[in-house]
Amino acid sequence: MTHRGNRRRTALLAMGFVGALAAAAVALIAVLGFPGTGGQVDVHRVDTSPQDIREFWTPERMEKARQGDPMPVIVEE
Repeated sequence: MTHRGNRRRTALLAMGFVGALAAAAVALIAVLGFPGTGGQVDVHRVDTSPQDIREFWTPERMEKARQGDPMPVIVEE
């Protein structure tokens, strides 16, 4: 095999190794959850009353508001 062929083979092996490491990391995160979360769900409580929310969202504010990002869809398998 030529020097160029050895380089190409080494590069392909390295890319395969990096790809395998990335796949293993994704699999671990899928099973164990993201690091630091302990697999738990974060809960955020809102103390604002419905009346305060209605008073905040005046027709003028509603007209100037812009649409946010859509919520992610969770698919049960």
